[in-house]
Amino acid sequence: MCVADGGNNRIQVFTSTGAFIGQFGSLGANAGQLNDPARLAFNGDRTTLYVADINNHRVQAFEYTTPPPMILALERAGAAITLKWSSLPGRTYQLESKTNLSQTNWSTSGGTIATTNYPAAVDVDASEAQRFFHVVLLP
Repeated sequence: MCVADGGNNRIQVFTSTGAFIGQFGSLGANAGQLNDPARLAFNGDRTTLYVADINNHRVQAFEYTTPPPMILALERAGAAITLKWSSLPGRTYQLESKTNLSQTNWSTSGGTIATTNYPAAVDVDASEAQRFFHVVLLP
Protein backbone atom coordinates (compact mmCIF):
# COMPACT_ATOMS: atom_id res chain seq x y z
CA MET A 1 0.00 0.00 0.00
CA CYS A 2 1.33 3.47 -0.88
CA VAL A 3 0.33 6.62 0.99
CA ALA A 4 0.89 10.23 -0.14
CA ASP A 5 2.44 12.10 2.81
CA GLY A 6 1.95 15.67 1.60
CA GLY A 7 3.23 17.36 4.76
CA ASN A 8 6.57 15.56 4.46
CA ASN A 9 6.76 15.56 0.63
CA ARG A 10 7.15 11.81 0.33
CA ILE A 11 5.37 8.58 -0.49
CA GLN A 12 5.31 5.96 2.26
CA VAL A 13 5.01 2.23 1.52
CA PHE A 14 3.34 -0.30 3.85
CA THR A 15 2.59 -4.01 3.74
CA SER A 16 -1.03 -5.15 3.55
CA THR A 17 -0.92 -5.58 7.34
CA GLY A 18 0.21 -1.98 7.88
CA ALA A 19 3.91 -2.55 8.60
CA PHE A 20 6.13 0.24 7.27
CA ILE A 21 8.61 -0.97 4.64
CA GLY A 22 9.96 2.14 2.93
CA GLN A 23 9.55 5.63 1.56
CA PHE A 24 10.71 7.80 -1.32
CA GLY A 25 10.64 11.44 -2.35
CA SER A 26 11.89 14.70 -0.86
CA LEU A 27 11.01 18.39 -1.12
CA GLY A 28 11.92 19.93 -4.45
CA ALA A 29 10.97 20.53 -8.06
CA ASN A 30 13.44 18.20 -9.80
CA ALA A 31 12.52 14.80 -11.20
CA GLY A 32 11.72 12.45 -8.31
CA GLN A 33 11.21 15.30 -5.85
CA LEU A 34 7.78 16.30 -4.58
CA ASN A 35 6.00 19.36 -3.23
CA ASP A 36 2.76 18.28 -1.55
CA PRO A 37 1.92 14.95 -3.18
CA ALA A 38 -1.82 14.40 -2.88
CA ARG A 39 -3.21 11.65 -5.13
CA LEU A 40 -1.84 8.27 -6.21
CA ALA A 41 -2.84 5.87 -8.96
CA PHE A 42 -1.31 2.71 -10.42
CA ASN A 43 -1.34 1.62 -14.03
CA GLY A 44 -3.15 -1.66 -14.84
CA ASP A 45 -0.28 -4.03 -14.05
CA ARG A 46 0.90 -2.08 -10.95
CA THR A 47 4.36 -1.35 -12.38
CA THR A 48 3.98 2.43 -12.57
CA LEU A 49 2.81 4.70 -9.75
CA TYR A 50 1.44 8.11 -10.78
CA VAL A 51 1.70 10.88 -8.18
CA ALA A 52 -0.22 14.18 -8.36
CA ASP A 53 2.50 16.62 -7.29
CA ILE A 54 0.20 19.53 -6.35
CA ASN A 55 2.52 22.48 -5.70
CA ASN A 56 4.79 21.57 -8.64
CA HIS A 57 1.69 21.49 -10.92
CA ARG A 58 2.48 18.12 -12.47
CA VAL A 59 1.94 14.40 -12.36
CA GLN A 60 5.05 12.27 -11.93
CA ALA A 61 5.36 8.62 -12.93
CA PHE A 62 7.54 6.31 -10.85
CA GLU A 63 8.54 2.78 -11.76
CA TYR A 64 7.12 0.79 -8.87
CA THR A 65 9.12 -2.22 -7.79
CA THR A 66 9.03 -4.27 -4.65
CA PRO A 67 11.37 -2.76 -2.06
CA PRO A 68 14.47 -4.82 -1.31
CA PRO A 69 14.52 -6.80 1.94
CA MET A 70 16.35 -5.18 4.86
CA ILE A 71 17.85 -7.09 7.79
CA LEU A 72 16.13 -5.77 10.90
CA ALA A 73 17.71 -7.83 13.69
CA LEU A 74 20.15 -10.60 14.57
CA GLU A 75 19.42 -12.33 17.86
CA ARG A 76 22.00 -14.82 19.14
CA ALA A 77 21.00 -17.79 21.28
CA GLY A 78 23.88 -20.21 21.86
CA ALA A 79 25.11 -21.65 18.55
CA ALA A 80 22.19 -20.21 16.57
CA ILE A 81 21.22 -16.78 15.32
CA THR A 82 17.68 -15.73 14.50
CA LEU A 83 17.84 -13.38 11.54
CA LYS A 84 14.80 -11.13 10.95
CA TRP A 85 14.19 -9.10 7.79
CA SER A 86 11.53 -6.95 6.16
CA SER A 87 9.41 -9.21 4.01
CA LEU A 88 6.27 -9.28 1.98
CA PRO A 89 3.86 -12.12 2.77
CA GLY A 90 3.63 -14.63 -0.06
CA ARG A 91 7.06 -13.79 -1.53
CA THR A 92 10.12 -16.05 -1.66
CA TYR A 93 13.57 -15.09 -0.40
CA GLN A 94 17.07 -16.58 -0.42
CA LEU A 95 19.48 -16.13 2.49
CA GLU A 96 23.10 -15.73 1.41
CA SER A 97 26.29 -15.31 3.41
CA LYS A 98 30.05 -14.96 3.26
CA THR A 99 32.80 -15.12 5.87
CA ASN A 100 34.84 -12.27 4.43
CA LEU A 101 33.57 -9.11 2.76
CA SER A 102 36.43 -9.20 0.26
CA GLN A 103 34.97 -12.41 -1.19
CA THR A 104 33.38 -11.77 -4.57
CA ASN A 105 30.47 -14.20 -4.37
CA TRP A 106 27.84 -14.84 -1.74
CA SER A 107 27.09 -18.45 -0.77
CA THR A 108 23.56 -19.75 -0.52
CA SER A 109 22.64 -20.55 3.09
CA GLY A 110 19.96 -23.22 2.95
CA GLY A 111 16.97 -23.36 0.63
CA THR A 112 14.49 -20.73 -0.40
CA ILE A 113 12.22 -19.22 2.23
CA ALA A 114 8.54 -18.57 1.46
CA THR A 115 7.27 -15.91 3.86
CA THR A 116 3.86 -15.69 5.43
CA ASN A 117 4.31 -12.68 7.71
CA TYR A 118 6.24 -9.47 8.41
CA PRO A 119 8.98 -9.55 9.51
CA ALA A 120 10.26 -12.90 8.33
CA ALA A 121 12.72 -14.84 10.48
CA VAL A 122 15.02 -17.81 10.09
CA ASP A 123 17.52 -19.53 12.39
CA VAL A 124 21.08 -19.85 11.09
CA ASP A 125 24.24 -21.54 12.34
CA ALA A 126 26.47 -19.22 14.36
CA SER A 127 29.39 -21.58 14.98
CA GLU A 128 31.79 -19.55 12.79
CA ALA A 129 33.56 -16.58 14.36
CA GLN A 130 32.47 -14.22 11.57
CA ARG A 131 29.72 -14.36 8.96
CA PHE A 132 27.97 -11.67 6.89
CA PHE A 133 24.40 -12.12 5.66
CA HIS A 134 22.10 -10.60 3.11
CA VAL A 135 18.64 -11.55 1.95
CA VAL A 136 17.61 -11.65 -1.72
CA LEU A 137 14.01 -11.32 -2.94
CA LEU A 138 13.45 -13.95 -5.63
CA PRO A 139 11.28 -13.29 -8.70
